Amino acid sequence: MIKIYIKQLLKKYKDIIKTFLGILGALLSIYELLQIFFPDILKGIELNCMAFIILIIIIIIISIIINFPKLKKTFFIKNRDIRVTIVVGDIFKQKGSMVIPTNTTFDTCMEDDFISSKSIKGQFQKKYFKNNLTALDNMISNSLKNEKIKEKINDGRKTKTKRYDCGTIARINHNNKKYYFLALADVNKVGSPNADYNNIIESLQGLWSFLGENKHIESLIIPIIGTGRAGITEATRMNVIKEIILSFVATTTEIKFTNHLVICIHPNDLKNNMIDIDEVFEYVYYTGKYRYEQLDKKNKGIPIL
Repeated sequence: MIKIYIKQLLKKYKDIIKTFLGILGALLSIYELLQIFFPDILKGIELNCMAFIILIIIIIIISIIINFPKLKKTFFIKNRDIRVTIVVGDIFKQKGSMVIPTNTTFDTCMEDDFISSKSIKGQFQKKYFKNNLTALDNMISNSLKNEKIKEKINDGRKTKTKRYDCGTIARINHNNKKYYFLALADVNKVGSPNADYNNIIESLQGLWSFLGENKHIESLIIPIIGTGRAGITEATRMNVIKEIILSFVATTTEIKFTNHLVICIHPNDLKNNMIDIDEVFEYVYYTGKYRYEQLDKKNKGIPIL
């Protein structure tokens, strides 16, 4: 995280210079005014070279503190008791219920990298069910027992063959925390996904609908879905964040299912310049302040954005 802070600071070098010059100019103006109107105050004060260097260092430090990058920020939806937090960090360290993207067959197989150990689901399985995937499979099956099966696959795969619609949810409880497995993409028999941007839209609609029907109200943590192994070309980090925010805002004009939505960004997305965190903050701020008000005036259902 230290490297990320340093990188973000370097990106803000222009703002730091502006702040530095502003503070220095203000101090010089004050000094000149004191010389003109209150010269006695400055008697006995010597601004030698060492004192000047110390002053410059102090101004630099203040300028850095003022422009220090924020990796977490909370915004309020106008006229609603709803918060949206953008945070950069480990999704498993966030407090609240968690959305875990998965395939439409809800596989847990990690052999031959069928489920990548680097994916959120792979990390979840290694963290909590490393030696007992059967227990996780049973929990998922129990959650899906009332869900309609889209089709049964017969392509010789050794993994699960029951396929569900995109947007289907399997909810499990583990260690007093709810996890929502969100079906996002079909996969072939070797685990390669087949999805496009509509999968993201459909999965989000399914998620919000499920939460509304099941009266979820606690904090909800969601990653930037579809930007990893799903390999969706149009699913840039910024596009997906916009989709999450807009669909969430649109849906909550009709029904409130959480007081707090947390969108978690992986640190590598900043480290590898895949996202501009300040642009994200700005977008969420203006969406929460103005876009909600526009949607709230519409009376014909929930817009699909």
